[in-house]
Amino acid sequence: MNDRRFTRTALVLTATLAVFALAGCSGGGDADTSSSPDSSSASRTPTPAPEPTTDTATEDLECIYGTWTLDQAGLVSYFDQINQIMAAQGAVVEFTPEGSAQLVIDEAGTYDWMPTTVTTANIADQEMIVTMNGILSGTYTASPGVIFTDPEIDNQLQISATVGGVEIDPSAVAAQISMSPIGDSKYVCGETTLELTTTVAGASVATSLTR
Repeated sequence: MNDRRFTRTALVLTATLAVFALAGCSGGGDADTSSSPDSSSASRTPTPAPEPTTDTATEDLECIYGTWTLDQAGLVSYFDQINQIMAAQGAVVEFTPEGSAQLVIDEAGTYDWMPTTVTTANIADQEMIVTMNGILSGTYTASPGVIFTDPEIDNQLQISATVGGVEIDPSAVAAQISMSPIGDSKYVCGETTLELTTTVAGASVATSLTR
């Protein structure tokens, strides 16, 4: 592949991953607190993941405290929704994630996000692989059913990226991943389940965690 094509492909892949902030880890976008969806995006909104069914769903603040896990199934579910959004917008790209992450939400108003993920993006006949691990910490405020995260964070995530097996500068992706992983989001919580719903490209996307 010539240098010009490689550069163009790398930029497209990096921008695409940046828009969606990798694996639901950043939950970018404002929480939609309205009762009715935006009609302009309703037709391209994926079906949300089901609300918790193993126990009683609640918006009680105390329910969100503790250690939550985004497992492989939850990661795949998140990216299935992202892939639907991309397809609806005419983008020929598909994300395939592997790994898991932990989210610790403290009653004192702090959180830690600890991902160990490898995300593959296929676009323009090229493969981009982004590896992420480490820890991102921040603070949040919450009211029943909604979490808002503060912009200042301590980002200790380690991120690397390759295109076609060649290492590239992941800084554009890293800048987007630095957004807060839990907000701004709506939430529904149960004894063993936490569902965070945020907005990506005008569509609702649900991230389902367990403990």
